[in-house]
Amino acid sequence: MTKIFINTIVKEEHLSQREFIQQLSELQLPIAGVEIRRELLSDTVEEREKELLAIAELAKRNNWTMMYSVPESLFLKEQINPAFATWLEELHLLHGVSMKVNTGDVASILSSDSRQLRELIEKTGIKVTIENDQTIENGTFAATKQALENINKSGLPIGYTFDVGNWLVMKESPEKAYQELQQAIDVIHLKNMNEKQQPVLLDEGTVEWTQFIKNQEIIVLEYPMKSSELPKQINRVIEEGN
Repeated sequence: MTKIFINTIVKEEHLSQREFIQQLSELQLPIAGVEIRRELLSDTVEEREKELLAIAELAKRNNWTMMYSVPESLFLKEQINPAFATWLEELHLLHGVSMKVNTGDVASILSSDSRQLRELIEKTGIKVTIENDQTIENGTFAATKQALENINKSGLPIGYTFDVGNWLVMKESPEKAYQELQQAIDVIHLKNMNEKQQPVLLDEGTVEWTQFIKNQEIIVLEYPMKSSELPKQINRVIEEGN
């Protein structure tokens, strides 16, 4: 059965992530959980930790599973980003089960200390994924395919988040990418784009989005909308995904 998550980019701009999650709680939507965006948290460590703990408490009350989106590179030049340990600590505060990161330097996947990274991930028991983003380094089909191949060669327990809308921004074919990479997908980041490459409601975009969610377990809605539009968008995914 498809599990639907809400990325906090969905929220209206005047709301904090904590306020948005409170709003989601009051709406009582048929969702499995929420994906928190690190860049929308406080810049100070103390305040960020308070936010994460407060969000975790709200999630617990709603029996939600929490995911964490970190828009920073995991692989730097021939090394693992030393900030990864901090992200893990933040995920722990959130009581989260998974973390999405940017790939970073694709070649360094093979030259970095894969044993250390593997042990860190396995010790915490979390799921880590990379995604096709909106950069030349990590957002083209060639770069994404190479990154996944390097991860497989290194034996790293890292999965893949397939972002439908990002392919459109990068002027790549999401259909071709899905056909080629389907077996590697763990999570679908679902958003549609208009002809100006602006995120829009699912049925108002240029791509036939329904083809990407069939038989996929985890779907994350990741595009801005009004809270009044959210129930219908969720229902559309439920209708097409099951």
